[in-house]
Amino acid sequence: MFELNLPPLDASVSVARHAVAGMLGGQCLEFREMAVFLISELVTNAVTHAKTPLRLGVVDLGDAMRFEVFDESPSLPLPREAGPEDEHGRGLFLVSSLSRSWGCEARLQGKLVWFELGKPPLGSEET
Repeated sequence: MFELNLPPLDASVSVARHAVAGMLGGQCLEFREMAVFLISELVTNAVTHAKTPLRLGVVDLGDAMRFEVFDESPSLPLPREAGPEDEHGRGLFLVSSLSRSWGCEARLQGKLVWFELGKPPLGSEET
């Protein structure tokens, strides 16, 4: 398991992206880029809406990887439909559409939002 604590700052999105990209350095490019893109959506949501310290986690499930963002806000995220002119509101829709599965769980002192990506087949790693 990989964990990283982050402050509720806009700069944390970039830090999370680089951390996930570095951790997945040997994975195929498409998998790595999808994970980086989706984790940036979750971290952006946590920074924007929770405004509390957060923790990024990555768990190897064998055939998949689970990417998690924990924050201290009890408010669970609600996916919504963004209009064509809206600049925000598509993050959870993208997470839902592009991941194998996703969800959110209330915790004693906050919530955990997560998504899973199926691992690419063996032999598709980058050198």
